[in-house]
Amino acid sequence: MSKLILEIPYLPPSVNEAYKFNRKTGVMYLVKEAAAFKKGLGLHLNEKYLKEIHTFDTTAVYKASYYFHFLKENLINEKFGKDKRIKSLYKTIDLDNSIKLLQDSVSAAFGFNDSHIFEFTAKKLISNSRKIE
Repeated sequence: MSKLILEIPYLPPSVNEAYKFNRKTGVMYLVKEAAAFKKGLGLHLNEKYLKEIHTFDTTAVYKASYYFHFLKENLINEKFGKDKRIKSLYKTIDLDNSIKLLQDSVSAAFGFNDSHIFEFTAKKLISNSRKIE
């Protein structure tokens, strides 16, 4: 099995903020920020991984691993233990809320449906830059 490692230099908006439902039409749509992420990621991937995109098997089944790199201040509540209002050492960043838009965007750039991803794992890492690998 071949392995493709992508580096994405920014993080997607949460799915809680990315998709909205139009009650009049009954249609889900991407908000501007999420649409800009998807478009920008497509441009980034086409620029950096054009050869891989053109040779990608769009009919296969895939496993994906996501490593979300966060700055320490984005993950850790520095006032935990000092301020009684702060209930957790960690800020509320749910990885699962970031994966949907990421998978939609990567699969669109590579020309396959994200339903071909049969397994995925995700991990938060403290890093000196915000990115996804």
